[in-house]
Parts: sequence; C-alpha cells; structure tokens
Amino acid sequence: MQKIFKHYTCSILTFIFIVTSNAYAENDTLTNVFASNLYQYSIRYPTTWKLAEHGEGVVVFTGQDAQSKRHFTVNIQTIYTKKGGGKYKSIKDLMDDFRSQVPIHTQEAKFLDRAPFDLKETDGSTTSGEQTTLTFKENKQTYKQWQIMLTSKDGKLFQAWAYRAPIESFDANRPLAASMLASWIIN
Repeated sequence: MQKIFKHYTCSILTFIFIVTSNAYAENDTLTNVFASNLYQYSIRYPTTWKLAEHGEGVVVFTGQDAQSKRHFTVNIQTIYTKKGGGKYKSIKDLMDDFRSQVPIHTQEAKFLDRAPFDLKETDGSTTSGEQTTLTFKENKQTYKQWQIMLTSKDGKLFQAWAYRAPIESFDANRPLAASMLASWIIN
C-alpha cells in the first residue's frame, strides 16, 4: 500500500514539473474512471489520456491538444491534514505554503488570483477549499496552472487538483479540465 505525503513542501515539484505525453481527441468523452479508497476520491477522464500513479499520493492524467499538439496535465495529490497526522492545519496553511514554494522552484512565477472554491458533489453536498491561478516558466516555455485545494469530508486529507498547460493552449483546453473537475467525487 502506498503512503500519502505528510509534507507538502516535499512534493511541490510534483505539481509543477510532471512530464506529459499522450494524444487528446477533441470529441473524446470522460468515459474512464479512476477511483481509490486510499485517496478517498474518484474522477472521470478521457479514454485517450494516460493515467500514471507517481506514488506518494500523486496521480497524473496527461493529454495533448489535437490542433496544437501541446501537452497538458491534470494532477491530483493527496496530503494528510494535521488531524490526519500531517503538517498543515487548514487549506489556508497549505495554500500559503504552495504560494511560497512555487517561486523557489520555478522561473518568473506570477500568481494571478486566489479565491474560495466550492466543489458540488453528486449527492448535493459541497466540498470547500481555495483556488489560485498562476503562470511560470519552465525550459523557456510559459505555463499556466489552475490549482485547487480541498479537504476530504472526514477532515483527514487534503486533495490538491491542478490543471497545467502551455499558456497558449490553456484557455482552449480548460473546458475539458473543468469537466474532469466536475466529475471529481471526494469521499
């Protein structure tokens, strides 16, 4: 059984620097499901995307824009809360640390916003947290990332979801990422 990260700062690079590859067809639907009792969630993703479990609570879904051939990812990372034996007491603490770590590990990082975020669950309940959007450079390429952090219903886990793409293709592929996000069920 894999263990889930207890310290978020050790995993900051997981959010930012996952290498991606695969093909995305514009007419693809979210027919595949990734579900995990350990991570306490399920999410739908396109059949043409690759799923990779990177250990330590990290799952990465990779795709490629059909027209531009640019790669993008949706990442989910599970992190213990203080209640679950981890380092961070609240979403605010976790997001504050994320925002302090990104400029250390990337070039030209710029945070564009920070706001509350509510994920509507299929049972009608709401899972609350925070979101931020940022840009940064990696290997002379500018990327944009939409980062969301939520707490599991039992309060023992944080779920960190991120959509990352080259800035030129971010907006074009965001609807697909948003569809994946809407399919995410946190237990």
